Amino acid sequence: MDKTNLEVLSGTTEFSSASGEYELNPARYVILDENKNIQFDLDEYIQRSIGWQQAYLFSLQPPKVNPYAPFTQIDASGKSQVRVYDTENKKEIAITSGNSNETNPRPDILNRIVWTSDRADNAPGGLFYADGPDFKEYPYVARPKIVGWGHSFMENGRFLSRLAQLTGLYTYNFGKSGLTSEGIASRQGAVRTFYMPAGGVIPASGAVTLSPAKPGPNRIFGNAAAASIACSFAGIDGMFGWDGTNATFTRTAAGAAVTVSAPTPVIVYPVTGFSVTNGAPAGTRYDQHDQCINLLWPGRNNISEIDLIISNTLAMVSWLKSVGKRFVILPEFPSGTEPTGSTNNNYVRILNNLYKQNFPDNYCQINGVDLLQNFMNHYNPASPGDIEDINNGVTPRSLRYDNLHPSQSISGSVTPEYALYAGADVNAEFVYNFMKLKGWVL
Repeated sequence: MDKTNLEVLSGTTEFSSASGEYELNPARYVILDENKNIQFDLDEYIQRSIGWQQAYLFSLQPPKVNPYAPFTQIDASGKSQVRVYDTENKKEIAITSGNSNETNPRPDILNRIVWTSDRADNAPGGLFYADGPDFKEYPYVARPKIVGWGHSFMENGRFLSRLAQLTGLYTYNFGKSGLTSEGIASRQGAVRTFYMPAGGVIPASGAVTLSPAKPGPNRIFGNAAAASIACSFAGIDGMFGWDGTNATFTRTAAGAAVTVSAPTPVIVYPVTGFSVTNGAPAGTRYDQHDQCINLLWPGRNNISEIDLIISNTLAMVSWLKSVGKRFVILPEFPSGTEPTGSTNNNYVRILNNLYKQNFPDNYCQINGVDLLQNFMNHYNPASPGDIEDINNGVTPRSLRYDNLHPSQSISGSVTPEYALYAGADVNAEFVYNFMKLKGWVL
């Protein structure tokens, strides 16, 4: 462009405000269509290309594969047993042994193998799995047995006995009156409390005080004293005790003193506390409880600690060992002295809503009616007391044996003259129907 043209153009140039229509665009290079929609933005391209490059490099990595090649081998007794060849570590590992035939092994997801078994105490479909490198075997889907963990609603015998009768499944009652969610989760195994013995030593015999002074698996309502329970501490069998102030460990058998150099968990042995009719008697130890259908009723005795209850319940569910977990979360009930609007009634409703949110497929409800509402729906319309209770937002007294607990028999009702059902039976039949709809029972 020559000097003459530049002088002409300079005379026609006008300054436009920086805030006006022609403000400088800081973008380095942008392509617009006829409607001024951005079709290409160099800055955005540069930013995104970093992610594209990372994705490309990731795609160049070889996909991870299951390193375990499972196969069967006949043992000395003529039984088929599962073994794997570990292709990464170049070694062969025996997975199963015993008197049953273990067949049809195959890889599952990374580090997992599955197979079928004809063992007597079997899992649904005879399907078992084991994850490497430890290869501890578990049923792929929960065993067809019922296990109950919870507070007094679970321990009170009629509920699980009636449920065992309805389902035909062998049942274990690990319920304990007064236990909080922390105590329940500790006994189930999902939560551990770590202790140090006084002086850092478990003595050759007798009791030793533990620190911190916490009830752990013996935490009941109000942190009151609780009966000692069988456990293992630092590999030593014994009894864990809580007297309301101090935690103690008393070894079962005398032996050499054991030094404990770091806080160590008390591992509670799963022993039933109440007998189930045609099920497990009280005092039965059953280590495979976490491989069964689990009924969880954990929160009534520390109802104000909602976050802790949810945390404990999540941990208990996570502790279950089957890939196909089968468990039921049972809603808490308000006491007859906790009407709508009271603090504990509100806690109950908040907690049950959180149960529902966290476990939507396993919270005990059918067509939007949960176990609590079903219980209230079984009030006697001819009972003035029941009508009063329903209007107050609490459970009907004809189905209770006190202010809180479901009755164990019609004659044991607060108002037996108006009782149409035993409260525990109402709950058992609803849980049975819930499990039946799930396809877990016939």
